[in-house]
Amino acid sequence: MQENRNFLIGQLAEKVGVSTDTVRYYEKEGLIRSHRHTNNYRIYSESDLKKLGFISDAQGSGFTLREIKELLSLIDEGRRDCSDYESVAKQKINEIDSKIRVLEEYKNSLKSSLECCSPETKECKSLPSF
Repeated sequence: MQENRNFLIGQLAEKVGVSTDTVRYYEKEGLIRSHRHTNNYRIYSESDLKKLGFISDAQGSGFTLREIKELLSLIDEGRRDCSDYESVAKQKINEIDSKIRVLEEYKNSLKSSLECCSPETKECKSLPSF
């Protein structure tokens, strides 16, 4: 049987690799919930550790806190079907692909602007004169 461990905010933050301010912010936003010890310290459970790890991983995958809150809501409702997650993940992939296209356009525009530089004058024609 696994021991049910509790963590203080600093321990929790260190285990996940976030700041204590981040943990407090997530709690304020309703993503995680602490329990108060008799000395009023925030106490977090093993479940909170897993949830915070999920939040951190989801953010690393490009999900916003609003989207993560929606995912956590699905989990809390017991809706862990692939079909529930698949639609959310596919939508996020489409958003990322769209951002990549925009960034490629920015990159190509910058590359084009570099072609205007004249080696003789060393003056960049892409920069305006005022």
